[in-house]
Amino acid sequence: MQERRQPEIIAGRVNSDGSIAAGDGFTVQKTGTGAYQLTFPGNFRFTALTVSVISPLGFAISAGGASPTANTYNVSSTPTDMAWSFVAVGVQT
Repeated sequence: MQERRQPEIIAGRVNSDGSIAAGDGFTVQKTGTGAYQLTFPGNFRFTALTVSVISPLGFAISAGGASPTANTYNVSSTPTDMAWSFVAVGVQT
C-alpha cells in the first residue's frame, strides 16, 4: 500500500490591485480587469481551489492548471477588479 501524503492548505486574501493582503506560500499577478493568476511553489500540487469575493456585490470563478486563475465579476457579470480570497488544498510532491 502506498503511503498517503498529508494534505497542505494554502490560503490568502488578495486586494483588487493584485497585491497580497494576507497569507503566504503563493504569488499573484493581475493579468487584466478582474483577472488574477495564482502561482504556488513547484512542490505543491493543488487538488482543490475555492475562490470567493469579499464584496457581496460580486462573484468569482476559478480555472485550474499549474497556475490557476481567478476572475471577479460584478452583479452584471462584467469583469471587475475586486478583493478576493481563496483556499487551496494540495499535497507536497
